[in-house]
Order: sequence, then structure tokens, then C-alpha cells
Amino acid sequence: WQLNLCYDRKYCDDLTLALCDTIQRFDLEKEIFDELFLGVESDITTKRYETFEELKLYCYRVASTVGLHCLKIFGCDTPQTRVYAENLGIAMQLTNILRDIREDLERDRVYIPLEDLRVFDLSDNELYRSSSSDDLRQLINFEANRAKEYFAIAEQHLPASHHSTMVAARIMGAIYRRILELIDNIDSFKERVEISNIEKLQIAKKIYLSVKHRG
Repeated sequence: WQLNLCYDRKYCDDLTLALCDTIQRFDLEKEIFDELFLGVESDITTKRYETFEELKLYCYRVASTVGLHCLKIFGCDTPQTRVYAENLGIAMQLTNILRDIREDLERDRVYIPLEDLRVFDLSDNELYRSSSSDDLRQLINFEANRAKEYFAIAEQHLPASHHSTMVAARIMGAIYRRILELIDNIDSFKERVEISNIEKLQIAKKIYLSVKHRG
């Protein structure tokens, strides 16, 4: 109801005042907020996803929607950049899922599609215990390749003319691609994959300088 209030140009506290102002200033779409809220709600109500199509919708709702709102704020909302934001969000969320497998299992959550677990002959319990099995390794490679495809699609749909306005998104995408690369090449999943702040800064510097050089 508070979101509806904001779209009626009303507010009830400082938070809704700020949101109301942001919605009006950047013309943020209510439908995208609705999708985001459905994604957040599913984290409460859904602990397993049967198919990748179900998981893809979840990824769109919790990640792509944020990118779509950012397009309005960055001032570069076009059909091409929307494809970029949607696919980048899915790729980044898939990377999150692979990085957080053990933490999610400890909360009784499995985001990897059950249909994929069956293909690689893994159950929930085996997914937790088999931190370095060949079956798990093959499953992770499969899911990582899927995420790479979404990163590639996103990159293909970002026009060079928007590289500077989308520099923040490109930096985040590059950091997540690096995390995915590490996930795809480790032998054991006992520890969460991380990259250092120094490496993150190096990635950000490289992207920023590439934009500055073109400009």
C-alpha cells in the first residue's frame, strides 16, 4: 500500500517521501516494482525450483528489475539497454546462486533447478556433502556456462554509445564475471568464492579508463 501511495504522489514518512520523489523524478514503472516484490516474496515462500524457466523468472524479478530501474536513473532507457539489463541481472544472480550454494543449503534453500540435479544424479543431501565430487563439478560447470551465456547476450546488446553512462553496471558485471570464472575453476566448494577489494578496484579502474580513452 505504501508503494501505491507513492504513485498517488502521497507519502506517510521520510522513506515514502524519498521514494515518491524518486518515482516522479525518474518516471519509475510500478510494474517493475511489482515484479521485484514478487521476487522478494518468493524468497520467503519458495525453497526449490523445479525448472530453469522458474529460476530464470526468479532471477529476473530479484535482479533484472533493479537494473531496469537503474536505466531510468542513468538516463539511458532504450530497447537495447533493457535487453542488456535483463540479461546482466540474470547472469549476476546465477553467479550469486553458484557462489552461495552451501550457505543456501544451510537455510534449506536450493536454487539450482531440481531438473539439473537429476541430470547430474545429485540429491539435496549429496549437493551438501559432495563439495568436490565429479558430479558436482560437472553440474557447476554446466550452470556456470549458462551464466556466461547471459553475460554474453548482455554485452552484445549494450551499444558503445552507452558505455560511459552504464559504466557502473559494466564494472559490476565485470566483477561478477571474475567471480564466475573463479567458481568455474575451483576444485572444492567448501568455502565461498571471494575476490579482494584490490582486485575489484583494478577491475573498476580498467573499465573506467577504457571509457575515458574512448571519450
